[in-house]
Amino acid sequence: MPKYWLKYVKGEEARFISHLDILRAIERTFRRGQIPVEYTKGFNKRPKVSFATPLSLGVTSKGEYVEIALTEEWSEIHLEDELNKALPIGLGISGVRKLHGKMPTLGSLVKAAQYNAFTDFSLPKEKLVDFLQKRDVIITRESKRKTREINIRPLVYEIKQENTGLSFLIAQGSEQNLRPAELLLALNVKNFQLHKKETYFRIEEKLVAPFKWLEKAEM
Repeated sequence: MPKYWLKYVKGEEARFISHLDILRAIERTFRRGQIPVEYTKGFNKRPKVSFATPLSLGVTSKGEYVEIALTEEWSEIHLEDELNKALPIGLGISGVRKLHGKMPTLGSLVKAAQYNAFTDFSLPKEKLVDFLQKRDVIITRESKRKTREINIRPLVYEIKQENTGLSFLIAQGSEQNLRPAELLLALNVKNFQLHKKETYFRIEEKLVAPFKWLEKAEM
């Protein structure tokens, strides 16, 4: 059962498509493109698809990843071409890597992500410096079950002002996770449009893009 990691793009046309609808779109793409995807066993068979992380509604990205399993081996370029022919406007495959050997799940490997927040609000340089010099920045996180305070400062690895807004690298994944909107709210940035530039895994202390991580893992 050959497995592949796909890197995909969620463009402006798909910005308001939910994560569940993206899953459905990819499933329809398998059928339209006659991709020989492996299905789960049991009564309610579903394609074997596993995302690295869900992407929030309204966020575009060029750094999303999903793992799929096929019933037969296809070349990486053929799979990428056939998927791109069948995907709806706004979604596209920008890279395919076949897995050689058993790998951890994508979700378990995610450690960080880089974002752009497009905004016409220019954050004063001294405010960014002040934020980065702090050891603690406490926010209140609310969920359906509880409300708790968390220190988000250790979860912000990099932040800088650019011409079109802010660029920042933050912790994401199952171990530590900072929502981009939580950081922007802490900086009092209220009107913004988010774009994810890349997802990152970790090799020792270094953050690397998933395909680079895979190259090292398979050496």
